[in-house]
Amino acid sequence: MDLLQTEKQKIKNNQTNRNKKIVLILLFISIILFIILLIAIYIIPRTSTESSDKVRLYINNQEIKELNQILLEFENGDIYVSLSEISKLTNYNYFNGEYMVYTEDKTKCYLQNDNQVVGFEADSDKIYKYDLTTKIGYQYYTLVNNVVLYNEKLYVEVQDFGHACNLVVALNGKKISISTTEYLTQYYQTNITTLGDYTAVSNEYNNQKAMCYNMIVVEANNNLGVINQAKQTIIGTKYETMEFEEATQSFIVSINNRYGIISKEGKAKVDLKYDEIRTINYSPVLYEVKQNGLYGVIDEKGNIMVDISYKKIGFDGDSSKNLDALILVEGIDNGDDGIVVMSSQTRKIWNCKYRKWTSNLRV
Repeated sequence: MDLLQTEKQKIKNNQTNRNKKIVLILLFISIILFIILLIAIYIIPRTSTESSDKVRLYINNQEIKELNQILLEFENGDIYVSLSEISKLTNYNYFNGEYMVYTEDKTKCYLQNDNQVVGFEADSDKIYKYDLTTKIGYQYYTLVNNVVLYNEKLYVEVQDFGHACNLVVALNGKKISISTTEYLTQYYQTNITTLGDYTAVSNEYNNQKAMCYNMIVVEANNNLGVINQAKQTIIGTKYETMEFEEATQSFIVSINNRYGIISKEGKAKVDLKYDEIRTINYSPVLYEVKQNGLYGVIDEKGNIMVDISYKKIGFDGDSSKNLDALILVEGIDNGDDGIVVMSSQTRKIWNCKYRKWTSNLRV
């Protein structure tokens, strides 16, 4: 009897132990499921949010992974780029100081590539550009935001950087895409069929700059014209030559070897009546024009500033006498600007305001 009772007790104890194990297993599974639920509710969305809030930088469609030294993000959401760091990624060389002024002033800097120099100064929204291909003079532009000096580095708001250095910047949330005009030229050329009935994209340096202003110089039937990125025609493809002028937002064009100037809206600023036109000064904007073998000067509205009756405009300079090339002389005649002209072998100063020559130029 006692043996039977003992056996029943063992069976009961075993059953109890099995039930406890089942309960423990179920409890363990419940804890695991609860943890998974917490991850699903809190951790995964937070990770996703953090990822979407992270700034991502692409240059010529290649993501730049290391951003610590490149970007500076402010609480209002503005994103600035370090000029010394971003220059390495956009085919520029960085230098402290001011162009042609040999100092190491860290409150100023300039970027230089094969074609141009761009100068910046801390706490200023003014920049200058100097075209190395023409060496005409400085062009001055105004940024939206001031240049910032932080930890002895100069930073520029990312879209201002694009305008300053002739780069195309696209912002999509925290995604920043910076494209060089050389890259875009190759891209559009490769995908020319998507632009319409065009055979080429101009790879001329000044024409590439137009891309920064939503204009693409294209070719069709050996003639040039301009479209925007929406493939809408701005200037029809009927011009034999075309050169974009960033300072005036216009194009010097020609048909049948007759030159004129067209605005970015496609309106004529200067009729096609000259044998040649070239920019000789940016502030004020002046063009040298040639007609019947003689030269003169017009302004950007086509007004004649110097009669078209001279053998040469400007002075080429003389390195043996340490004399620089010269075209415009500021304030030489009672505060009025003058232009160097040459008739026969005599160099003179032509008064821009009163349209007369005032003095011989001794060199």
